[in-house]
Amino acid sequence: MAVSKDQKISMLKQLEQIGAQKAVVFLNTDGSKESLTAQSNFELRKKANAGGVKLQVVKNTLIRLAYKDVSGFPQEFAGSTLVAYLDDQNIEGSDEVKNPKTIVSLVENDFKESLSVMGAIVNGEFFDSAKTVILSQTPSLSDSMSMLAGMLQQAAGGKLAQLIKEIPNQVARGVSQYSKTLS
Repeated sequence: MAVSKDQKISMLKQLEQIGAQKAVVFLNTDGSKESLTAQSNFELRKKANAGGVKLQVVKNTLIRLAYKDVSGFPQEFAGSTLVAYLDDQNIEGSDEVKNPKTIVSLVENDFKESLSVMGAIVNGEFFDSAKTVILSQTPSLSDSMSMLAGMLQQAAGGKLAQLIKEIPNQVARGVSQYSKTLS
């Protein structure tokens, strides 16, 4: 189906807005062992939406135009290219790892024969396929904070966490004592 010039301009603007997200992943069907059937396409989109990610097939020329200023971005894509980005409702509180983690695990677990990860744009820089996979294996910000808190608690046998927790209590007692001296 032919796409009008107005539709292409609209899609280009949408791609530029999507590119402003912390991470956008590109998938490709070129060179895959199996083609993406209607049923597998439906399953892919259903699982991606459940993870808060939207998928959109975009013409390679539009992708190249939208991201021409991104450092390291490849000049040529072949085959059908899908752009995976976070749904507007899931952008708040997300980090650079959420989208790649969701998409790469989905492709590796369920769609390895039909799709390949081409790469990602992360904070304005292009990551190739290998870097995108490594990024997807990185703990998210909230996971990292939880691990750090757990290590701090274990390192001091729980005493460090108690000491940090005690600081606001001591400040409150000091303010209370000071206010009593003023009365």
